[in-house]
Amino acid sequence: MGCGGLVIGDEYMALNTDQLAQALLNELNLDDAELATLKAKAAEAEVIVRRSIDFSDESDTGFSGAVKVMATQLYYDRTLSTGLSNGMIMMLTQLRAHSGTTGDGDHSGNV
Repeated sequence: MGCGGLVIGDEYMALNTDQLAQALLNELNLDDAELATLKAKAAEAEVIVRRSIDFSDESDTGFSGAVKVMATQLYYDRTLSTGLSNGMIMMLTQLRAHSGTTGDGDHSGNV
């Protein structure tokens, strides 16, 4: 369902929201009944991160990490009632800086 990268062990693979959801299911120690919800949240998270950074380097593992963090936030707080965590904001800022874009189409490198 998307690009980017997911690192499982030492293996790098294209971001796949099904695999990401399964990894989160295991990491968060959730029941299998939550897999469909995690898949939906992973897909939403990928869209949010891509649109937030206006760029994705498919070899950048920071992208998949940001998607995982966003999917986790969306799972536990479906409406993001407290906004994004400081860690998520930091990750998006780093991805924007790495990509040379501000997220608004400005590729000057100014964040």
